[in-house]
Amino acid sequence: MAKVTALVLLTMVKLEIGGILAVIVPMFVIFSTNGIIAACIKAAALDKVPEMAGSGAALFGALQYGSRVVSSILLAVFASHDGNPWAMSWINTLFMCLSAVTIFFGIRKKEVQ
Repeated sequence: MAKVTALVLLTMVKLEIGGILAVIVPMFVIFSTNGIIAACIKAAALDKVPEMAGSGAALFGALQYGSRVVSSILLAVFASHDGNPWAMSWINTLFMCLSAVTIFFGIRKKEVQ
């Protein structure tokens, strides 16, 4: 759902449809689903290795922090100075799609073994 919403956001911003609501509503949905997705993924990952839960939680936090740094750098480099949310939209969509691909291939790889 988050990936589809990110694609809707990207399309609406690129076509300049809907004004500020075209950014607010999809971003609300994306942030809402992110809270649910991140918590479930963290719980599922830590459930696989309960003896290393502390190290796993620390690694997960570091990866979250690192991904925020990368997205902030991309936004600073590609942002337009006229207030257009295009850079935020494509960066958000890019990371959503990369996450979906990673999860898809990670689950698929697990089923083959």
